[in-house]
Amino acid sequence: MKKSPLTVYTVSHFLVDLACGYTLYSMYTKGEIEAASVAVLFILYNMLAFATQHLFGALADKVKSNGSTFAFVGIISTAIGVLIRGAAPWVSVCFVGLGNACFHVGGGIDALTESQGFTRAGIFVSSGALGIALGCRFGQNLLFSPTLYVLALALAALAVAIFCRGERKVIPDEEAPQTTIS
Repeated sequence: MKKSPLTVYTVSHFLVDLACGYTLYSMYTKGEIEAASVAVLFILYNMLAFATQHLFGALADKVKSNGSTFAFVGIISTAIGVLIRGAAPWVSVCFVGLGNACFHVGGGIDALTESQGFTRAGIFVSSGALGIALGCRFGQNLLFSPTLYVLALALAALAVAIFCRGERKVIPDEEAPQTTIS
């Protein structure tokens, strides 16, 4: 039976997005940022988390990295952001935003290169929506200590390091998944 890191990436995706949602909402709930800064922090997070993914993807292509390297770095960056949340909110948002982007690229590499169709990519992506929704809710209600989120992320990083490492499978351009914009 072929080894598949899909479960590890799916659970890790849930935890990364949970930690990001928690970090953003808990800073406001605890009064660590002023109300006037909330919108700017959310825009900064979204710009870093989503507008930089193509840069990390290009870097992964250039260095021929397997996904686990980027996923691992993304998880660790997110954990650092959670840890410094109260002391340095703006820096924290940078760490969780860039960590999220890096993780998405890493998990996406393996989800797309390990299958012939897009089912694996859909499974990988689906857990993030639940993670961000619960993370925001937990942050609003200050559920659980930030230490718990960091511990969960540390376990996810360990799982990625153990179960998802290996050679990057390079797919020829003609066989790679194609996207078209109409």
